[in-house]
Order: sequence, then structure tokens, then C-alpha cells
Amino acid sequence: MSERPVPPGCPYALAQVALGSAPGGVWVDAVLTCDGEPVARIVQHGDGGPDHIRPLAPAGWADVREYEQYARAWGAQHGIRHEPADALTAELLAAWAATQR
Repeated sequence: MSERPVPPGCPYALAQVALGSAPGGVWVDAVLTCDGEPVARIVQHGDGGPDHIRPLAPAGWADVREYEQYARAWGAQHGIRHEPADALTAELLAAWAATQR
């Protein structure tokens, strides 16, 4: 179990997850959902760089900002000061992977 798991009642999850190997690691392309509704696409190129989070609709930037704010609050509880949205996305990916077994 992770030292910084997704909190109980977290409204966010990943769906439609695609994974593959990349020269620097693993690439991920997934849909971020909030309360079961798709809100954004998250892409990690597997190069060690940050995640790219883009809304699924032009008016959806507020949804992305809400996710980032939620991730900052979650990350602060775990001492994560840099890229908390990436860290939370990694935990959401681990939670998704646990359901695939």
C-alpha cells in the first residue's frame, strides 16, 4: 500500500487508461473523471517530465484548476510541494491498476 494513498471519498479517478513503454519509462494516456464524469485527458510521455492535463472541452479549464487545487491540498498533507497533481495522478494510476488484477 502506498504511503500517500488516494483519500477515501476522492471524487477523482482514471478511466480509459492506455499504457506503453517509452525510452525513459512508461507512457500513460488516460481520462480523468470527477464523480464519474470525464473532465480531462492526462498524458505522461514517459520521459520524466510533468504530466500534461488538458480539459476535454474548451470551457473545462476550471475543472483542471479544481483538480490541481485538490491535488495541492492532498499533497500538502503528505509534504509534497512540487507537482502535487502529478503525484496524485500517479496514485490514481496505482488505484486503477489495483482494479485490473
